[in-house]
This record gives sequence, structure tokens and C-alpha cells, in this order.
Amino acid sequence: MRLSKTPAISIVLSRRFELDFGPPWLVRADRIESASGAATPRHTHRGPGLRRLLYGRLLAEMGDDLARINEGDAWFETGTDPIVGTNISGGNSAFVRVMVLPIELYGGKSSFVPTTAEEASKPRAVISRQFGESVLHWVGNLGNANQSGKGGRLPAPSAFRTAHNGPGLASQVAGRPI
Repeated sequence: MRLSKTPAISIVLSRRFELDFGPPWLVRADRIESASGAATPRHTHRGPGLRRLLYGRLLAEMGDDLARINEGDAWFETGTDPIVGTNISGGNSAFVRVMVLPIELYGGKSSFVPTTAEEASKPRAVISRQFGESVLHWVGNLGNANQSGKGGRLPAPSAFRTAHNGPGLASQVAGRPI
């Protein structure tokens, strides 16, 4: 699939992933900000997603890996690997993310899942701002995704239609707004 001839567009990070839920799927875009020294409780999310650090610096424990994330860096979270994010900058850090989530989280319900009761009791020292969410429906044959909605690989983008909710999240198929 050819994405664009426009020189202003560049791909920073791309990942294929499998889902064990949907369709339909919920696509959510938001921003997470934290103060210097703040750390999240060890957690997972209800679905995978891409992130990009706008400013600051983070130390991220992702599963068995440890990564230093600098301004402008992008990363992928599976949703199933335990995560601890620590702001190691001298000021605030903020990142934007886009996640694919189960439809039952529609309406801004949290995707955050603490790994233990002890982690759940820790403060979540972040400020979250949701930009928007969109319901992604599959139209056509699901191919290798289970017809009953029990996951599988996401099909080609040209096979989707969306129901848009909220400002700031553009929905496109084959480069055209929906």
C-alpha cells in the first residue's frame, strides 16, 4: 500500500499487532503529562498503541526491557507487557498516544490496568487529556480475524468505516476524510 507522495509526511513508527477483541474497535487519541520524578504504578492497558514523546525524558520499563525515551522518540506498547514510566527530566514530560481498545471503553473509560492490588493503591501522578475517540467497524470479510469478534490481525485500512466522536481525531480511509 502506498501511503503518500507528500514530502511533509514521514512514518516515525509502524507496528503490526494482533487483537483478542472486536470488531468493532475503539481508536482513542490522548495526551499524558507528568511532573519531574513522577512514576506510574506497574500496569498494562486494555489494548496496544503507539506513543510519541512531545517533551521531557522518560525511563520506561516495558516488560523485560528498559528504555530511555527522549523528546521526539516514538515507541509501541503491546497492552499486555507490564509498564512503569518514570519522568527523568528536570521538568514536565508529555506524550501523545493512539490506542486500539475494546469497544466497552467507549466514552473515555480508562484502559489502565494495575498489575497488582498494591500497584492499584499507588497514585497515578499524570494529567490525561483525551483528544477524541472513533469506533472502527469492519466492513467485509474478516479474513483471518474470527467472525465472532474474537480478535485476529487488523485488516487493510481500506476495509474500515468509522463513527467519529470528539474533536481533534481525524478519520481517514485511503487518504480521504470520512
